Amino acid sequence: GALATRVLAATGARIACVSEDLRRRLVALADPETRPLLDARSAALPMGVNVDALRPTTPRVAEAGRLSVLFLGRLVPIKGVRVLARAVAGLAGVTLHVAGEGPESSHLGDAVVHGPVGSAARRALLGAADVLCLPSLALPDGRTEGTPTVLIEAMAAGLPVVASDIHGYKRVVQRNVTGLLVEPKDSDALCAALARLA
Repeated sequence: GALATRVLAATGARIACVSEDLRRRLVALADPETRPLLDARSAALPMGVNVDALRPTTPRVAEAGRLSVLFLGRLVPIKGVRVLARAVAGLAGVTLHVAGEGPESSHLGDAVVHGPVGSAARRALLGAADVLCLPSLALPDGRTEGTPTVLIEAMAAGLPVVASDIHGYKRVVQRNVTGLLVEPKDSDALCAALARLA
């Protein structure tokens, strides 16, 4: 907490955080004496992606009556993959593809599980999907996601995005403009958002 932020501030180094929300949280950890210095030496520098490598080279061909939903990420509670599995279970004609690993892997229902994937397989999955879904949660202790690289990658690949209405995602996704945002933990709202894209 405070000791770590004093050490960081004392080094004279600049501190980069992947989102403004995370930067503010870091500064808030500092004691009142160190806070202004840490505030001045920290900056939010969002993750970048190689847009040219992700831009589709051929038009995406949707399969009539089918929707391919992709989740890419660690399979841990904060990612909300259980919420996604419940939402997809309520939709006919939807196939959920999950790429990642972790303790939530036993809660994926009928999903097609790809396991952990490298960058080439990641690009192939983004190219084959109809929509990327990131249903991350806000945990009781206040922790949420920052701005995930996969969200930016999906948008660069031309994929529609359905994501939770949390701070790190709202920095990239404009509600009903560049994607659909739903309340965290609300599998019914997530199901309705995915149905809009089916």
